[in-house]
Amino acid sequence: MPQFKIPVEKLPPPNVDGNHVFRFRIVSDDRNSTSEYSSLYVVQSKGQIYPLQTQASASVFGDVINISWETPSIYNSSSSATLYKNGQSLSGLSASVLHNHGTDWKVHDADIFVNWYVSGSYAGYIYYGRSKDNSLSIIKKAGATKVKIIGQVANYPPTRNDIFKMFETAELTL
Repeated sequence: MPQFKIPVEKLPPPNVDGNHVFRFRIVSDDRNSTSEYSSLYVVQSKGQIYPLQTQASASVFGDVINISWETPSIYNSSSSATLYKNGQSLSGLSASVLHNHGTDWKVHDADIFVNWYVSGSYAGYIYYGRSKDNSLSIIKKAGATKVKIIGQVANYPPTRNDIFKMFETAELTL
């Protein structure tokens, strides 16, 4: 049976559980014949969950917050990445994945979540947007005096989840 491999960095974003849900169809070489779509398959994305967290630098200039970070190259790095064999944990071993990005070294889409401190309390993290670079500028929310920012591996739909967290800034005073 023919096999094909798709590098993890070429896969679309995983769902909120860290799984890729996909189906496929087969097309002939001459593109004249096409099969029906397959059933849905689910594959856990070990290469896009539990990234090795990095530091982010953030600065405030007037009403603009500039943030930059290093995209991790090691994923599935937490204790939850323990390998199992026949239901038994193989302690001390992990299934870490090192990305080989070729010319796009260490650049992945990142979902950014912002928590604004307004009227004496934090409102909770809200989705700000997706960055295709390792930096982003955010316009200060009116009335906010502090902010915390989290960046995570892009997932679909964009949902705040610690299994994807790449960085978290310290509290910034605006």
